Amino acid sequence: MEQTRTKKGWKIIVLAVVLVILGGVIIVRIRPSCAREVLIRAKGGVKKTTSVRIPAGRTVEWTMEMPYTPCYVSGMWHSSRVDEKGFDDTIVSAEIRGVDGKRIQSWDHEVSGQFSFKVETPGMVKFRFSNAGIIRSTPRQVQIEVMIK
Repeated sequence: MEQTRTKKGWKIIVLAVVLVILGGVIIVRIRPSCAREVLIRAKGGVKKTTSVRIPAGRTVEWTMEMPYTPCYVSGMWHSSRVDEKGFDDTIVSAEIRGVDGKRIQSWDHEVSGQFSFKVETPGMVKFRFSNAGIIRSTPRQVQIEVMIK
């Protein structure tokens, strides 16, 4: 019985290594009773790209759950006006808040920004973009690219 379990274990490890080399992502359940999962990922990491529309006079928050920890998160965002009535492409403010809710990085009246930080604990990271203010009469579109390694 023990020998059969060991052979199965090696087959799973070999399969996981082959898939990681090929750039795959596998989720292996260690103990179904505990529902613990181990994420084996390719060396390239996980890339996420999204676009967020920020209405005039509003603040929009985009949250991203960390697929595994610890990890390094890096990337960039870029804002642009949606229609020709807008004076420029800037947004009033942008900030990133960590899993613990503390501010990691912030920008004021920028068109784009780059970020890089480490996440130690599982949870949600929040990206907040503000287009609020008296003179803000047109919406903005923000493109976000994130790489998690």
